[in-house]
Amino acid sequence: MKTFQQGLSALVAQHAAQLPCDALMRAAESLVSAEESPQIELPGIRATIETCARFVDFDDIVEDRHHGLLWSKQTLDVGKVDHAGALRAVTDLSLGAFKAGAWRLPTVRELLTLVDYERHDPAIDPIFQTKSDYYWTSSPAAYSPSDCAWLVYFSYGYADWFARGNRAFVRAVRPSQ
Repeated sequence: MKTFQQGLSALVAQHAAQLPCDALMRAAESLVSAEESPQIELPGIRATIETCARFVDFDDIVEDRHHGLLWSKQTLDVGKVDHAGALRAVTDLSLGAFKAGAWRLPTVRELLTLVDYERHDPAIDPIFQTKSDYYWTSSPAAYSPSDCAWLVYFSYGYADWFARGNRAFVRAVRPSQ
């Protein structure tokens, strides 16, 4: 006789390809966390869950499958730099199979997609090695576009703008295609 969890597992497996990723992930989490989980097999679900994973770790690069972007996994090792230094750091970056010139600073909207509001200090998925501090973006601040640019503060997960002469950390991005 099947248990409820085994029946649910079979039902989810049967319809895994049709379920939206968030529903599939919730169902899989509840199955895995069930008391009888060692007895539950998830055939047919694992491949679909893999395609639903938002972030995929490729050693030094993280792919964000929801937004079609590749990110540097670590904060670039240039330390805190002014905006011009941040632009140089990403332009000169060779990471993975991508040579210098393939990377850029993210826009403020792109970098804010990494903020995880269920975390703090830092407010980002732990797949990223991130300082709880400010990170430069390529977005100029409308207040004074030639003098100021937007940053994202990963300690609490908000954006602000500063003069380009201030210092902040750097994370690189590029399209995944």
